[in-house]
Amino acid sequence: MNKIYHVKVAWNHYLFLLLLSIPTIYCVWQKHILLSVCCTILLIAAIEKIIHMAYILTPQGELHIYSGHFIKTKIIDLKRISEYNPHFRVRAFIFPVRFILLKFEDKYYYLKAEKMDDLAREIEKEMNE
Repeated sequence: MNKIYHVKVAWNHYLFLLLLSIPTIYCVWQKHILLSVCCTILLIAAIEKIIHMAYILTPQGELHIYSGHFIKTKIIDLKRISEYNPHFRVRAFIFPVRFILLKFEDKYYYLKAEKMDDLAREIEKEMNE
């Protein structure tokens, strides 16, 4: 059975949506049709990604990073991870932010789920099997 972990929405996502909605509203107000359509499409894609992004652990030992309907799902084989850090911390301005860091095929993936400890425990269990 698949285990689904939803992404924790951070304050910078809300700030991005706010900053993207201001020019959208302005373009609609000033009747700039082409710009308002472009801004609206970007806003819809950003909202859709934020709402639907999830991490899915499968019984086959894979991690699927689902980023919504408009972006292709990334599949990571947990047995082929070359680097794993469940307590990776970064300082954003004055706020410390905790991520799970994975390196797979020379690419780094930063995971930030609502239940970080459960996700880290499940990834470690799948890697050790």
